[in-house]
Amino acid sequence: MFTIYFKELAVYAKKYTNDIDVAQDITQDVFVKLFEKRETLEIHTSLKSFLYVSVRNRALDHIRSQKRKQIHHEEIYNTSKSKVYVEDQELQEETELQAKVYKLITQLPEKNQKIFKLSRLEGRSNEEIAVLLGISKRTVETHISNALKKLRIQLPSFIKMILFYIWYSFF
Repeated sequence: MFTIYFKELAVYAKKYTNDIDVAQDITQDVFVKLFEKRETLEIHTSLKSFLYVSVRNRALDHIRSQKRKQIHHEEIYNTSKSKVYVEDQELQEETELQAKVYKLITQLPEKNQKIFKLSRLEGRSNEEIAVLLGISKRTVETHISNALKKLRIQLPSFIKMILFYIWYSFF
């Protein structure tokens, strides 16, 4: 039976799949299922009709499966593509903002600049900075406060919120 119908059924399946290898796999699967269910299977039409209908149904199942996979892959691609774009956009905005903030920091008076960098960029405590520079802890706090006031004045309001988020999310 396999040798009689295999070639013509594979050609028939190829009309649906446009791929001879897939068509042969589908045809072989139909014969395997037929063999596995040979004891319980009741065929109400001719064997040839049954095989053709089975191959056609299997081919259509394969096409639906391929379409689902393609849609799924496209969704994953589009989601990851838009996510990468958003992440790149956010990274670019964050980098530009950091550059602006660093530029503003360099415009602070030298002492304010040094203390602010030690505090916010290096993450040192006010006490550590006081010991390092030989000044009181209160003087360190005053310099940091003055630096923040000057930065707030020079930054637009929306950047202030972002700056607040950036400084306190890292420290």
